[in-house]
Amino acid sequence: MSTAHPMVEKAARAWCKRHAEACGLDEATLWAEREAGFLTEAQAALEACGALELLALAEQYANECASCGGTTRIWTRTQDPQDSIDVECPDCIDIWLVIEKAGGLP
Repeated sequence: MSTAHPMVEKAARAWCKRHAEACGLDEATLWAEREAGFLTEAQAALEACGALELLALAEQYANECASCGGTTRIWTRTQDPQDSIDVECPDCIDIWLVIEKAGGLP
């Protein structure tokens, strides 16, 4: 099991899969033989484009959401003025979905 950031491992596995398909190799065998190399290359590529820093900034921004305070939920009124419901925050839910897709932060 890798100790790499989840986004790095996700990128490395995708890189391995594409390499295996292009070369007609077994993906599991290729990963077992070259895991460290794929992780190193993925880490370098993500660092070069600032992806991990952008992910950290996205989480900071989403945590500071003025509408929900980073909880991803807000209360809104229904047609009944005495009633309100809990809904996803429209201001930050998209950011949280991207963070989740990237594997979150360590």
